[in-house]
Amino acid sequence: MLKRVHALFSINYSWFTALLSVLCILITSCNPPAEDRRGQATTSYAKHFTIEEKRDSLIIHIQQPWLGGQLTTIAVSKHPNPIRLAPLSSSFIGFLDALSCIDSVVAVESRAFIYNQRLNERIAKGLTREIGGEAQQNTEKLIACKPTHICISGGPGGGSSFAALKGLGTVVVPVLDWQEEHPLGRAEWIKVFGALCGKYREACLLFDAISERYLNLAKIPKDSAKSPTVVLGYHYQGSWYLPGGKSFVATLLRDAGFAYALSQNNETASVSWSFEQVVSQFLKADIWLNPGLCKRYPDLLALDTRYLQFAAVQHKAVFNNTRLMNDAGGNAFWEEAPVAPDKYLADLIEIRKYGAQARSLYFYQGLSE
Repeated sequence: MLKRVHALFSINYSWFTALLSVLCILITSCNPPAEDRRGQATTSYAKHFTIEEKRDSLIIHIQQPWLGGQLTTIAVSKHPNPIRLAPLSSSFIGFLDALSCIDSVVAVESRAFIYNQRLNERIAKGLTREIGGEAQQNTEKLIACKPTHICISGGPGGGSSFAALKGLGTVVVPVLDWQEEHPLGRAEWIKVFGALCGKYREACLLFDAISERYLNLAKIPKDSAKSPTVVLGYHYQGSWYLPGGKSFVATLLRDAGFAYALSQNNETASVSWSFEQVVSQFLKADIWLNPGLCKRYPDLLALDTRYLQFAAVQHKAVFNNTRLMNDAGGNAFWEEAPVAPDKYLADLIEIRKYGAQARSLYFYQGLSE
């Protein structure tokens, strides 16, 4: 009898030990120790920031190329904390909206040109205040808003006018999404906003979904023999600004299947050409994108009758990102496109494929008569 009991116990113990081993493997594979995650850079496409994970905090490193690669380092808690944001560019609004963090915004430069409905409602109620443009911002108004973080479009000398607020403990965050070479690098800045707002994990998941949608669109086969040529921008005060060949816009054009004459250019920002230079290179371009604020061909020709020489004008193949605008001039494109490059790319693919007949567009629309 004792032998039977001992044998039964041995079998059950062996089974229990095996089960426990399997559970340990599953647990450790799904949830690696915090120590294993610490110090990892968590960017896939962005080149101007990294985020380092600690046990209870996130360390954001932002590199500013015009300052010799100088780093701005910002530490934030992993745990949700009350935050009061002053995003001083409309291009940051889309990131915050995607994270449902609009209610954290206490100050903006100006209500003019803001498209986001919830933010406009907050401004109307006095929950978010207007402080004026960055160059002449009303420091007293900004201090009265008590922002914990001010987000600025980083650049040479950027942030130098906020010394008084830094002295009060306000953190100035230079956002360099516009310097990224890949549209997904620009979209990946949602992780910075997520870290600031205590929603880093949500931001990572959102970025993964954006990335998947974008890459699926970019993989759609394009007939390179039929790649339409494209020109962008317009002539303004003696200069015609075109996207540099290593800019995120040039990457979007390539992924959409366009032939862009400046694709071999090495600039990440815009390049300035004369009207005559553009005519020599782009006069016969099949498609024209982003001609200022124009919505109608008469508006375009009112700027310069020489535009009538361009093939895209003659063939009615001029498109602008003005489809979603409010009465105050707020444009969804400038707020949403940075965090929704998949929608931007989908529009470009539609325009490349159908030309003047393109209709299923989100940001863009063809100029009307």
